[in-house]
Amino acid sequence: MEVFGVNEVGRKRVCVVGAGAAGLAAIRHIAASETLEGTVFESAGDIGGIWRDDGLTPLYKGLKTNLPKQIMGFLDFSFDTDNSEKNSFLMHYEVLNFLTAFTDKFSLKDYIHFNTKVLHIRPVKKVDAKCTANKELLWEVTYERSSKKNIEYFDAVAICNGHFNTSLIPGPKQLYEFKGKLMYSREYRIPEPFTGKNVLVYGCGPSGIDIMLEIVNLVSQITFSFRRPPYTGNLPDKISQKPPIKDVHGYSVTFQDGTISDFDVILICTGYEYDLPFLTPEESCLRIENGKFISPLYRHMINISYPTMALIGLPFRNCPFMLFDCQMRYFVKLLEGKASLPTEAVMLAELEAEKKYRIDKQIGFSKSHQLEELQWPYMRSLAKDGNFSHLLADLQVKRKIYEKVAQRRHAFPALYKNDEIVVLDNESYSFLEAV
Repeated sequence: MEVFGVNEVGRKRVCVVGAGAAGLAAIRHIAASETLEGTVFESAGDIGGIWRDDGLTPLYKGLKTNLPKQIMGFLDFSFDTDNSEKNSFLMHYEVLNFLTAFTDKFSLKDYIHFNTKVLHIRPVKKVDAKCTANKELLWEVTYERSSKKNIEYFDAVAICNGHFNTSLIPGPKQLYEFKGKLMYSREYRIPEPFTGKNVLVYGCGPSGIDIMLEIVNLVSQITFSFRRPPYTGNLPDKISQKPPIKDVHGYSVTFQDGTISDFDVILICTGYEYDLPFLTPEESCLRIENGKFISPLYRHMINISYPTMALIGLPFRNCPFMLFDCQMRYFVKLLEGKASLPTEAVMLAELEAEKKYRIDKQIGFSKSHQLEELQWPYMRSLAKDGNFSHLLADLQVKRKIYEKVAQRRHAFPALYKNDEIVVLDNESYSFLEAV
């Protein structure tokens, strides 16, 4: 095992875990800093994260984005929206092409170590004066490359490993005794294997609805089972709705309303849980509660116990690339000393206030990191404290588009990805609805 120190020029070293969209946003801003230098560790052989089509991600052949390109870019690096191409909703490979162009523009591969798996990250006290510009704390990062373990020390860590790696395991436990084919949405690739099958889609997340609509014309019948009230959007006649599963025997499924049906396939689309396999609660002071809430974090990102660690991209139901960009711009300003955090007591008080808000609004625990309508003031607050509010001049029109698309997605899930959107200015847009 080799052990490496840090640079000799006084810059703070920042470790970035992951080279997906969040990791690329992270290293772009770290590399641009005069007082920071960054290193990215990526376990795969290329950039892209979940947008890589290598059989190891949740991508499937027909996947299109559920947000339009007009609100999918970074703050100052957008998708092609000059209207030469009318499609607002993109195929997955177009997103990867965008990330590749972003990587090339800022020469980000110079900072990325591919095929490198991070095994362990822990805070340690400074022991060697030449190791760091930080007088208090280092992060010891153990990683493996080419079957060889190494250790490096950093002043800060940006964790960008995504939250689409570990499927949420739903109940009841009898579900796993199903005699037919049981599979998770992340295993789905093409619709043809479902031809003539009677399929139960368990879960109402975006992937569940998208996959259900992709296979509907090939299957014998689809049943849609979930906890929410009946889905009121326009669904094909071949799709029936049921409450959650109560019991499973052989090929038979009993639902909570007492009805029983036989199925060939159960497709589990209940989402994912957060996973930080390289951290321990005892060392990092971060705990994952029921797979859905990481605490204690300030602003859904800063480790309150160790503020030189940030978790980028935890929130969901938002404009993700824009969110990653805002979070990393803010974190870089903190590391540069150009922005400051409140005291630990104030950060913990704000965290408790946010928990109380969600309880008062009856927002479920599993939605602790869901932003939705809160994403707009959230990004504005990061921009204000990070001194980049000028980059959010078009936030109002992006909000309007986001809300319009959400309405269309719910009412017409089979049509909305054919809608055409044109941004007119920072306040207005045109919208051509598919019929």
